[in-house]
Amino acid sequence: MAMMPPFDVQTGHLPVGRYSCTPEEAQQRLVHDPGFKNSSTRVDLWLNFERYIAKFFALEEKYQDILTAPVLDRVWLGGSFVSAKLDPNNVDATLIINRGAKDALRGKAGTGLFARSRDSVKDEFGVSPLFLYYEPVVHVFRLDGLEESHRTYLATRGTWDDWWQRVRAEDDRGLSEGTCLPRRGYVEVVMS
Repeated sequence: MAMMPPFDVQTGHLPVGRYSCTPEEAQQRLVHDPGFKNSSTRVDLWLNFERYIAKFFALEEKYQDILTAPVLDRVWLGGSFVSAKLDPNNVDATLIINRGAKDALRGKAGTGLFARSRDSVKDEFGVSPLFLYYEPVVHVFRLDGLEESHRTYLATRGTWDDWWQRVRAEDDRGLSEGTCLPRRGYVEVVMS
């Protein structure tokens, strides 16, 4: 996988784009980088992020006999955790969940994980999760012939890709035309 570039000295953000890496590479760069040696939050946030993600892997292991794909394939990390900020408050994450695997688990023990509120997860783990339900879409350029769920998936994927590249203004939470242009990068942690 490509190396995550350094943070811009002036803005504290990654250059615009999505940077794929392994969990180990993300941890090295976002937690154990020498620039974060004095951080009082990054180590604990990462450990709690790992504890939270482990719950999805536990589901996969418990129900491996009925699953044909992993539940959690990758996670997009953004926000202040993917910046030069020494002490971010939380880990902002979009979890890319395989819809087919989630549907196969419907009604099984442990699947309340998908229904937990963001606030409860943030309170327990310091992770602010958002879900993107992956669906394989063969013909992405034939939108008029797609099922509604496929159109929704493509739109939602584009939404989060766009959002993680924005830099919010302090006074408007990123909801102005002036903050719409891509101005920072984010990290894609590939789990499989």
